Amino acid sequence: MNKSIVERAVESGDVAIAEVALREYDAAIEQASDGRERAGFLLEKAVLYGVFLRFDESRRSLRLAQAQAPDNPDIQFQADFIDATLYDQEGNDTKAFEQLTAVLSNYYQRLTTEPDLKFAYQDIQIRRGLAAVGIGRFQEAVPLLNESLSFPLKPEDMGSILFSLGRCYSEFCEYESAKEYFIRALSIGLTSAAEGEAHMRLGIAYAKLGFLKEAKHDFQLCEERANAYGLEPRKIYKWLSWVCNGLGETLESKKYADLARRV
Repeated sequence: MNKSIVERAVESGDVAIAEVALREYDAAIEQASDGRERAGFLLEKAVLYGVFLRFDESRRSLRLAQAQAPDNPDIQFQADFIDATLYDQEGNDTKAFEQLTAVLSNYYQRLTTEPDLKFAYQDIQIRRGLAAVGIGRFQEAVPLLNESLSFPLKPEDMGSILFSLGRCYSEFCEYESAKEYFIRALSIGLTSAAEGEAHMRLGIAYAKLGFLKEAKHDFQLCEERANAYGLEPRKIYKWLSWVCNGLGETLESKKYADLARRV
């Protein structure tokens, strides 16, 4: 099995290279000497399918892997773990949280005692924290996200976790904490949609805390980039009108109030 082809497929996102890698897996599976080896290749193939968002094929490969080694606890664990992460990749936060929690419960002792599974435990907790925010379970999300901050993280994961903590504290109306998390998240970098929401929520936090000039700056940034951020202009204008009124900028407040009525 030529692992470099798989790595190239994942790194490049090239569908053609992925097809070559999948054929390599098929050949390796056919030549494998026993069920355990075939199951291992099928699991790797399932992961590759998942990277390219081919979820039905990924789950089919998982079922085949389990059939090859039905009594092997390692294969069962890997299949359950991969299956749970597929829901996360699909954006199904409810099912992802449910399945990841089940994996954590079913394999807790192994996940917390076996050094080789430390990465899996950390991945599960990060995904559970983010999924909990996605389904509005903010109280459950906070300890998971705080624990995740203690893990070694890639910058994009760190940004997502900090942004999600900001969302939680926004929902709790704890605006000072929300402000700090949004500032930290934005300093690291976020996706366009998350960046827009972070600036919007940061503006609201500033406004609630009485930092009206800072709030105006973030709301105006949202106004300038509303299309790119996918934000609702009416909401931005209403906040700008409110902030400008608080700053004593009567004409600007009226301008934004008029804009809010027109859109």
